[in-house]
Amino acid sequence: MTRAESTSELARKKRFFEAFFAGEGPFPLIFARPHLAGEGNYRKHNLIEQHADVEKLFEDNQLGVARTRSRTDDGIPTIRADLGVTLIPSAFGLPLFIGENSHPSLREHLDRDRLRTVMESWSADRVVAGEIPLAFRFYELLRESGEDAVPYVPDTQGVFDLAHLLLGNDVFLLPFDDPEFTERVLDFCLDVFVHVTRRFKRLLGEADSSMVHGHGMTRGVWFPHCGARISEDSTTLLSMEMVESLCVPRIRTAIEPFGRGFMHYCGHRPDIFELYCRMPEIAVINLGNPELYDLDDVFGICGRTGTVLFQHFVMAHGESHNDYLERLGSLARRHGARLILIAPDCPDDPDEQRRIVGRWHQLTG
Repeated sequence: MTRAESTSELARKKRFFEAFFAGEGPFPLIFARPHLAGEGNYRKHNLIEQHADVEKLFEDNQLGVARTRSRTDDGIPTIRADLGVTLIPSAFGLPLFIGENSHPSLREHLDRDRLRTVMESWSADRVVAGEIPLAFRFYELLRESGEDAVPYVPDTQGVFDLAHLLLGNDVFLLPFDDPEFTERVLDFCLDVFVHVTRRFKRLLGEADSSMVHGHGMTRGVWFPHCGARISEDSTTLLSMEMVESLCVPRIRTAIEPFGRGFMHYCGHRPDIFELYCRMPEIAVINLGNPELYDLDDVFGICGRTGTVLFQHFVMAHGESHNDYLERLGSLARRHGARLILIAPDCPDDPDEQRRIVGRWHQLTG
């Protein structure tokens, strides 16, 4: 595909997604596996090599795009500096453990005194340490390469997730031991999230209130009125009272500069799912563990609130592609819910891919 053809195709797909988010036309289908699910975490260079050499990081992610570029689905070829959830914490001097086939984890956390020192000395311009410069260089290589996959922001996590990463499990004791310091810590993490997200968006030349996002995959979506993804896995370990008092106001403030937000979390908390769907700031939601939920409840809440479900669903044992599409299309129609379907089972034959996508469009158009 020539550069002109690629630009034209991207414009066409953006129009398709704009119509979908406006409530017009069929629902999107993307053939992709959820991030890190069912496959190795690298293609050629293991993760130790990628974190040590930005050119290997870039080559490996570019290979991921190449392997899915020919798919005839609704997805947009996307690429990001895939450095894991420790990207921002690494900027505060926390050492990482990186395995050959496992994304980074923190070797240690900050104690409360060290975190106070970090917070007192922090300024927005100083969040350029750890792995963040590696990510910056990744996007420079992308520009220099002529690769036409659309870049998107790396994993900046969310407000309470960042606090959990920085403090470790002490974050769950802090509200009882020192409520005032808890508020300060969460406000600090809020400022860091907004600053780093905005800095990457500006590096990519992306408007504040829109984005292309792939959620860790090499096939992505154009979100015309949704400018940031926020991940709040750790909130699932809190009481609902604490979620509402400590987290929800800061989630609202974190999303505000970016129009509306894309929310992701893992874990089984149907109460939190409904809470997030009822927040007008959240336009799109993704469950890390959809198999734990009653899908009639999930689709019903999305239908009642107008929240778009961005979701992977596995095919049931012995289920054909047609039955799979009928099952999910029927759920969406019954509840008036809108779904961006991530279908992990992709046939090799491009004509069969087109047939499946066409059938999905018939069922949902």
